[in-house]
Amino acid sequence: MRKLLLAAASALISVTALVEDVTGKLVLYTSQPNKGAQQTVDAFTAKHSGVEVEWFRDGTTKVMAKLRATNLPSQ
Repeated sequence: MRKLLLAAASALISVTALVEDVTGKLVLYTSQPNKGAQQTVDAFTAKHSGVEVEWFRDGTTKVMAKLRATNLPSQ
């Protein structure tokens, strides 16, 4: 499951790298240590200053539970 989350985060960063003017809000769900999570957010916002990033950090089990409980748009 952790590999899936890393792949999803990598895909998101790759897709946004193709778009010039990205704006809005992004929530990062992570089990990275705080320092690593902040570095990820800092690197992202350096390239996409129009995006407000907030992050939720906890252990993998709690992050996955939070993701399952989040009302994500259905496809």
